[in-house]
Amino acid sequence: LAISQDGEGGFHEGRAHRRVLDRLGRIGRALGDDHHLAVPLYIEGNGGVLALRPYSSSTQSNSCTVYVDDVVVDYAPACLRPEGLTVARGDDATDVALNWSSDENSHWLVFYKVSDEETYSYAEFMTNSGSISNLEYATNYTFQLASVCSNGDTVRAFEQVEYTTPMLAENIPYSCNFEQEADAQEWMLKNGNNTNKWHIGTPNNQTNGVLYISKDGGSSAEYNTSSTSIVVAEKLFDTGESDSLTISFDLTIGGESTWDYLKVYWVDADTNYIAATSTSTYYADKAYANNVLFTNHSTYYFLNLVSGTQNFSVTIPNVANSMKKLVFVWKNDSSSGAQPGAVIDNVLIQQVWAGEPPQPCDAPTALAVNNITQTSADFTWNGTATSYEV
Repeated sequence: LAISQDGEGGFHEGRAHRRVLDRLGRIGRALGDDHHLAVPLYIEGNGGVLALRPYSSSTQSNSCTVYVDDVVVDYAPACLRPEGLTVARGDDATDVALNWSSDENSHWLVFYKVSDEETYSYAEFMTNSGSISNLEYATNYTFQLASVCSNGDTVRAFEQVEYTTPMLAENIPYSCNFEQEADAQEWMLKNGNNTNKWHIGTPNNQTNGVLYISKDGGSSAEYNTSSTSIVVAEKLFDTGESDSLTISFDLTIGGESTWDYLKVYWVDADTNYIAATSTSTYYADKAYANNVLFTNHSTYYFLNLVSGTQNFSVTIPNVANSMKKLVFVWKNDSSSGAQPGAVIDNVLIQQVWAGEPPQPCDAPTALAVNNITQTSADFTWNGTATSYEV
């Protein structure tokens, strides 16, 4: 990409201009898809014209593609724009360690927020490193660095950095019916910008909480069959000392043939499955079998098109005292499909010892009866079973 700033906005093919073209061309090839580029321009007076022209050699002329957007022409900042921000885990799981490139500045701000929120907080630093503490577990944050110039101006870096804090490991035995507010905080939902997303709540005005796929922000448990989505819900566990583990959950699911389905994994803690839109994503592939717990298909490794609500259960060997993740991956393509998407409830992980059947569930507690009429009443209780008799 060539940039001209002469009074007429013209381009000249002289040697000096060719060097500019070559330099910017090399930058363009190195940058890849999307990048912010700051170019210093020295313009005095009024009426100047800024002109942009794509440039390539004759051998590249058929493959030169340039996209330009969000062009800003402004006064030069009073100090250098900062760069090189890195974000890593700090001393604790909810702390982050920050570092960035050293330059002539001596005063910086780091702005940060939960990625899907609007409001930023900030921390102030007088050296090019530091930390931020007391973030939330299992939460995706956005960070942006800014320099504070000697005249008080604030100059933000072009780049933002995403970082997800670790999950808090849950002990086994474990049960979850998605009724408590804490359940939504303990599960990590990786939805990206997909239309179909994981939610924890009460879709379709039902009274019991579930983990489910929704196309409309959680209002319903329906998915958009024309928008390709790959989204991930996961929870971290300390497996304990038992010989085996029994993992079970209730599932209601529609889907489509071998195209829209749920995959369920038991993986090491450092396995990182993320939201995506490419149907070639390996961990969303119908034939990918590594660490998959369940299938109801004769050839491939996924769950879909279940009649009503069914309970799925499997007993697997335990790697004692290790960190493992239970991962639900929903995938749909952009064609048809049957409703609903995946709806999950009553997740249960039990310890199993050699020669013994799975441990029985606990007796229910905290029974409460409300809204009593002549013909009805509402019952609530706490428990670890997958079904009850009242």
